Amino acid sequence: MVNVDTEFRGLIPPLTLEELEQLEANIVRDGCRDPLVVWNDVLLDGHNRFDICERCNLPFATKNIDLPDRDTAKVWVIRNQFGRRNLTAFQRAELALKLEPLIAERAKQNQRKAGGALPQKSAEAVETRTEVARVAGVSHDTIHKTKLIAEKAPEAVKKALRNGETTINRVYQVLQSEQRRKLKLRQLRKEAAVPSTPAADWQILTGDCVEQLDKLPAGTARMVFADPPYNIGINYGDDHDDRLPDEAYLSWVETWMRACHRVLTDDGSLWVMICDEYAGEFAVLLKKLGFTVRNWIKWYETFGVNCPKKFNRTSRHIFYAVKDPERFVFNAEAVRRPSDRQTKYSDSRANPAGKIWDDVWQIPRLVGTSKERVPDFPTQLPLALLEPILLCSTHPNDLVIDPFSGSGTTGVAAIQNGRRYLGIERSEQFVELSRLRLQGVRS
Repeated sequence: MVNVDTEFRGLIPPLTLEELEQLEANIVRDGCRDPLVVWNDVLLDGHNRFDICERCNLPFATKNIDLPDRDTAKVWVIRNQFGRRNLTAFQRAELALKLEPLIAERAKQNQRKAGGALPQKSAEAVETRTEVARVAGVSHDTIHKTKLIAEKAPEAVKKALRNGETTINRVYQVLQSEQRRKLKLRQLRKEAAVPSTPAADWQILTGDCVEQLDKLPAGTARMVFADPPYNIGINYGDDHDDRLPDEAYLSWVETWMRACHRVLTDDGSLWVMICDEYAGEFAVLLKKLGFTVRNWIKWYETFGVNCPKKFNRTSRHIFYAVKDPERFVFNAEAVRRPSDRQTKYSDSRANPAGKIWDDVWQIPRLVGTSKERVPDFPTQLPLALLEPILLCSTHPNDLVIDPFSGSGTTGVAAIQNGRRYLGIERSEQFVELSRLRLQGVRS
């Protein structure tokens, strides 16, 4: 007599449909050649063969093994499964997680038998987690990652892992990213709950930037910083079409640039960021609209997009443009650094205040694990980029406008440095999150 125990059966990774069909074809053709393993009439190994023989009315043999208790029988079942060559790394790690508590319980029993001290070298010595990993044929790190996946991942993702359709590392990275996102959101809400900068010093408007800019009086902002959609297919998380025909895209660019020109003070400046594809056209449009480009800056991000068939994309263009080439705000002290004459050559002719930055800026872009990173923003800029721009081209209490506010980094730089801020953003989700961010900023 053979009894099937659902708990024992649940310890065994199921075969795929193709594996079951092949196994049944083999048994129908050749018979059940290997005996089923049982303990106290409870089936431990051969569940699929038993089902096939019962269904097809085929004979089978059994082999009884002697085990001291139920937990030892569970350990036997799990260790026996490690002999299967078709298991994925995730399935092996899942089995290891089932084995660990059984090993831990056996360790407690051994401690009790030894009067509280573990036997050092004996057949009863406890298997460590490292030993469990060795038996499973996976690393301890894999087991650690699988534990998080087992707790947090949807069942569909775990099924894909068992089928070998994705990898443990890939799923783990997604879950870690989601955990960081939730932690950062909780942190933002906590910081936003504490009163900080007066709300009168900043605001973020929801809507189209041109429509909102047209509502403002002329000459109200000392500086406008614009990091617009690049029209290269970036998903900004809203309904914006980032693949417009060139003519339509550049017509739109000209419209918002003209609106920026109108709201700037006569000594104000417009800073515009753009990618390689449209940098030349942006330079022409700025000149057409009456701006003078004082600098065409290259922001070297230190790492970027891998391009297998051309040079990798690791930089962006920043245009520093003013309305009046003879009268503008430029605080040089905000963008000075020690010169080589000072630090390398000890040249007495060196300016003790240092030299103004070059027109290539090496500032790392934000990685996903950065403390500064705000969740759910695909194109967040670093504060290290915005602060020098803002400090060199504005005075305290000046109004700074960002018509593509996004994550609100320009607003953070403004508030922290005693400037007023007006952001415009079409995505309601971005507006809500960036407002949370700015509510917790300290000036």
